[in-house]
Amino acid sequence: MGVNHRRNRRLILGFELIWGTGLPFLQSTTTLPGYLASLGVSGFLIGLVPALFAGGIAIVQPFSLYLIRPGPRRLHHFLWAYRLGIFCYLAMAASAAFLPADAVTARVALFFICYAGYVFVAGAGDPHYIAVIVESVPKGERGWFFGQRQICFGLGGIIGGVFAVHALRALPAPANFGLSIFIGALLLMLATIHFSRFEYVAQGDPGKRPPLLSCLVDVYHLARRQRSFLLFCAVTALFVLAQGPFAFLALYVKDVLHAGDGLYGKLGFLTMASSLVFAFLLGRAGDRAGHRRAFMMGVSLYAVGLVLMLVGASSTLLLGAYFLAAICGPTWAVCGFNLGYECSDEPDPARVYAGVSLVSAPLRIIGPPAAGAAIDQWGHAAIIAGAAGLALMALLILALLPARKAVREHPGDASREPGGASQPARAGRRA
Repeated sequence: MGVNHRRNRRLILGFELIWGTGLPFLQSTTTLPGYLASLGVSGFLIGLVPALFAGGIAIVQPFSLYLIRPGPRRLHHFLWAYRLGIFCYLAMAASAAFLPADAVTARVALFFICYAGYVFVAGAGDPHYIAVIVESVPKGERGWFFGQRQICFGLGGIIGGVFAVHALRALPAPANFGLSIFIGALLLMLATIHFSRFEYVAQGDPGKRPPLLSCLVDVYHLARRQRSFLLFCAVTALFVLAQGPFAFLALYVKDVLHAGDGLYGKLGFLTMASSLVFAFLLGRAGDRAGHRRAFMMGVSLYAVGLVLMLVGASSTLLLGAYFLAAICGPTWAVCGFNLGYECSDEPDPARVYAGVSLVSAPLRIIGPPAAGAAIDQWGHAAIIAGAAGLALMALLILALLPARKAVREHPGDASREPGGASQPARAGRRA
């Protein structure tokens, strides 16, 4: 019997909903920086949280092409990568809840050990998850389906954000952060259990395992072959740098409003609400007007949100500006991969995803800690203004990319109908 692709897509959306529900409890731009801030650490260390998350995941992804091969065990392998990473979150929750309150050094050390474990283990599964998604979606619908993923992710985040507020208020700091991280980790584990029902059929012949070095320099060959992909890599670099101060926006709003820790839950709610709203708009815009134009819209609104953050004085304007600035998440999740995939002219989605991640890795590592150190030196306003300037530079380069109507057809799409069987298709190295 053929694979039921409709059912598979419903499982993907359910996975995103449950995962999104868990994320506000342990979000790298609100809850986790808030935990470190409650310990009184420096802005540099707080900046390491999003840097370790984004940079570590980006670094490990090319290695995952070597470690996890296509074939019938691919789904099993990347789900267990997620689950082993989630165990690190559970260990982090235990350290936050039960270590003595004055054991600051031990708390910080265990936090980063556990977080690094999550990032480097769970991050290995991401390119293969994306490849499975692409194989499940018929041509001409990728923008909208990626938007649907973000909508479900955002809906889950709204639900999770409401309850995260109560979790962060239930106990005194720092035990409240341990409770929040524990709840989030359990929800992420539930998401992987739900996704284990996915009906996966390997596409094509996996071939021989490539040399490890070729996985690391793969992005160079993609960029050399396609000028449009090279320009996209430049856009990626600027946009990633522009997001460096984003993890500090929550701390900035908290300081301006003189609010308590419950604000982090509200901002997590706004982050997910932004994801929900803009995922719908950017997904539709990408399929109808092209992913380049949708990406340009997202970058423009991110810059506007940063500027409004600086001029806002009331809580309504500051929260609205944060909602708008949070468009950086759905902009990348909905438009980023699809535009890069389109520019690369490469049939293997995992190869493109890992390559783009590797390009951004150094900047994702350097950006947030550098922004934290700069904020300690010059204050929030100058750094947020600089991030808006970088977003505008990315916008100028995006204007140089050729406009295309839709994402190029994936090799397996021509023979795949919704709910029907998928016939053998020509495959790239990881199709």
